[in-house]
Order: sequence, then C-alpha cells, then structure tokens
Amino acid sequence: MRRTNCYLEESAVKLCNLEPHHRLLEIGFGPGIGLAAAYKVIRAGHGKVYGTDISPCVVHKGRKRFEKELATGKMEMHVADVIMQPFLDDKFDRVIHCNCYYYWRNIETGAKEIYRIMKPGGYMVTTLSLEDLKSKRTKEIGRASCRERV
Repeated sequence: MRRTNCYLEESAVKLCNLEPHHRLLEIGFGPGIGLAAAYKVIRAGHGKVYGTDISPCVVHKGRKRFEKELATGKMEMHVADVIMQPFLDDKFDRVIHCNCYYYWRNIETGAKEIYRIMKPGGYMVTTLSLEDLKSKRTKEIGRASCRERV
C-alpha cells in the first residue's frame, strides 16, 4: 500500500500543475509524501505548502519529519477535519487529497468546504486506489448487513 500511496501522492502533485508561487493544501496528508513532493516545487518561489489531517498523531509525526521545512515558513500543518478547514475563503491555488475521501464523514460537506477555501480558477486533484475503494465498500456492506440483522 505504501508504494501505491507514494505513486498516488506524487502523481497528484504533478497533475495539479503546481508552480513555485502557488499555495497548495493536502488534506489527509498521512506520511507526508505529497507534502514533500509539493515542497520541492515551491521552495524556490513564494508559494507555501499546507497539510491537514484529522489525526493529531499524524500531524505530530509530520511536524517532526518536516521540522526544517516548517522552520522556513513555507510549510504549515494543522489538525483538522475536511468539513472544517481552519483557513479563510479563497486561500488555495491547488488542493490535493489522496486515498482518503471515502473515509470522510460527509463527502458533500467536505467538497463544499474545499470549494470555499479554493481560489477561483484553482485546481483540486483527487487520487485513489481502486483496491482500497473496493475494500472500503466491502466493509460498509458487511456492517450494513450486520445492522439489518440486529
């Protein structure tokens, strides 16, 4: 799975046509592969990379891993749910999320929140693993049938 996520996150950064002056947000940044790829693009410019994750543990690990990048002021990390991002309207040129939207509590509300924080004309790139999606669906079907039996 890690190899798949590496490919997905690096591809998301490439597909969003990130430029050195852009502000990029990765939602659900996990091990930070997408953040690292985006930072390589923006470090020479005036852009900035942001990451949010719902897990305080993930954010804590990310802050340790990216201590130097955070110290430059060109990277920020926050604990946040996709439905309540801690940013002003129209902040981001690019938003990416990889292998995570099917874990969101409410996809429609999450999409509206992303739209709120994206600049007009901004890009959002979603990448996913079909294997993970199928696995998630199978688990949901199993839970639903268990609930029906109770």
